[in-house]
Amino acid sequence: MFGLAGCLLLFIEPVFNSATAFFNNPDFIHFVETKIVHKTLNPQNIARHIEDYLNGAVVITFFICVVVLTRILKRRITAAAKAGRIFFGELVKTGAALKIRAAAGTRLFVFLFCGAGGAVFFINVFGTLILDFTYTDWLMGGGDLSQHYLGWRMFRNSAWNFPFGLMDNIVHPFKESVIYTDSIPLFAVLFKLASAVLPVNFQYFGLFGLLIYFLQGAVSAVLVKRLTGDTLYSIIASAFFVLSTTMMQRIYGHTALAAHFILLLCVYVCLPQKPRGLWRETLIWSGLFFLTVGLHLYFTPMVFIFMAFYFFRLYLEKTRTLARLLVSALSALAVMAAAMFLFGAFYSRAGASAGGLGSSSANLNTLFNPAGTSAVLKDLNLATDYQYEGFGYLGAGVLLAAFFAVVYYGLMNTKQIAPFIKNGRARNKTLPAVLCVLAFVLFAVSPEVTFNSKTLFVYYVPSVIHKIWSVFRSTGRFIWPVMYIIMCVAFAALFRAAGRKKAAALLSFLLLFQYYDLNSWFKTKGAYFKAPVIWRTELKSPEWDVFARDCKHIIFLSDYSKIYSFLDLAVKYNLTVNDAYLARKNSGQIEAYKQEELERILNGEARDDAVYIINDDERASLLKGRLSLFLIDGLIAGERRRK
Repeated sequence: MFGLAGCLLLFIEPVFNSATAFFNNPDFIHFVETKIVHKTLNPQNIARHIEDYLNGAVVITFFICVVVLTRILKRRITAAAKAGRIFFGELVKTGAALKIRAAAGTRLFVFLFCGAGGAVFFINVFGTLILDFTYTDWLMGGGDLSQHYLGWRMFRNSAWNFPFGLMDNIVHPFKESVIYTDSIPLFAVLFKLASAVLPVNFQYFGLFGLLIYFLQGAVSAVLVKRLTGDTLYSIIASAFFVLSTTMMQRIYGHTALAAHFILLLCVYVCLPQKPRGLWRETLIWSGLFFLTVGLHLYFTPMVFIFMAFYFFRLYLEKTRTLARLLVSALSALAVMAAAMFLFGAFYSRAGASAGGLGSSSANLNTLFNPAGTSAVLKDLNLATDYQYEGFGYLGAGVLLAAFFAVVYYGLMNTKQIAPFIKNGRARNKTLPAVLCVLAFVLFAVSPEVTFNSKTLFVYYVPSVIHKIWSVFRSTGRFIWPVMYIIMCVAFAALFRAAGRKKAAALLSFLLLFQYYDLNSWFKTKGAYFKAPVIWRTELKSPEWDVFARDCKHIIFLSDYSKIYSFLDLAVKYNLTVNDAYLARKNSGQIEAYKQEELERILNGEARDDAVYIINDDERASLLKGRLSLFLIDGLIAGERRRK
């Protein structure tokens, strides 16, 4: 039927194309212009209307053919449908349908189905425009996102170094790691390997967002299925993880920090299950550590805490000897150290802290403080301006799920609490998990414990511990594993208390409530990324291109300014810069180099291959007569005087 309709279209199409070409012919249009009396008629519009009518005629003809042929072949279609019912009935009898149903309940099916759901949610919020590898203007709006993208571009332009994660052009003449541009080091290295076949303007941040949302849905579904054993329930529950507020807060802000599937993998690995072999255990934790180093170092201590309490549980259960546990743990830590070395984390001796420990902590109200994201709950106060780092709102739907889980499972089973505590085997499984959660909470709230706008108390920490703790000064981020553990426990408890059907129905209702609570915020978050953006450099004058063509280095003699525009210029002409906005850098070393360059200029040894940027009027007046100075776009640029 459709083949015959297609044949008719093959006949009609040449006629249609010939007619369209005729009516769009310039000679025909000129003829109509000279012959038509009413000058208000536009001959081009006439041709376009005729083309539209022909289009419509083709479509109508096609559907008429389909209807006619359907009527003619009605009896054959009915017979085919009957044969199909008989065929599928035989499949059911032979057990094929049962095999299909069993396949739909496997972890692979749940992984792929819920992963696809996560990807669909990502596209619904952010659109498809940012998935274009060559569309880069959306990354140049300033802030951390521009730092991440331009860090990748500078790393791509840099020569290969050893360790592989180093680049020699962003704090020239020193080397810096791509880790400290937060450019997703693993992706940066992989795509640099393929740089020769990539377009000049290339970005992978859109792809990364799609991938981590796929993995968020996929891993969470497998995790809940491991807890409950039910496919439908795990699919519903995975949607809550995809709607994660903390993940949405971080994506395209601190992009790599949105890779929360790593935390879900840790929870999955830590669940009680059949004993694994020593090398398999080591391989799993080594892989997790390598992944954290390749994505973002802040996940590394989180994975370490998970691993420590996991091995503690194995020790309590006496399923591993202490020696085997130490071998496995130390081997995984060795892989982590090797990964950090290869990505260049140890090279530059970057500053450990840029702010006081405690200011970027998690407030004790964080799990139920929406901080501008909720349509249901009101915002609560914070104690510091930087406690957004400890944002951990669960969402109205998850909060209700946790409440119902406590009511149904906790209060209705109070008589089972005492026997559970006395059960040594159960206690050995539960105690490490409870201590793990407490460790994350302790780390997240920092030594300055706050609730709403008040500081409840500050406890003393020895200076050595304080210094180590300050390396990860944004301690509030350690509330993320607590969120996901609460969600897992709440969903599992609800399933066991209410039963499969009731739990699935209740969770479906709570999912709608969760989406209603957060949907407006999601739309606001994604609106920017759906609309095309055109970025304009702040360096408007063509003089910058003249400078760039004649030099190899951009040297800031004082604080940098308009850094993203200068980095864009450096990428375009393959130049180096001596200072930039980085997550970590050796500021003392950079400032010493600026002073060294200043003294060289004063001694008459200015570089021939550099343009100097001076934002300090005092230094500018000091360099008069030593450099040729130009005021361009509000900046003072200097080059060596030509004789």
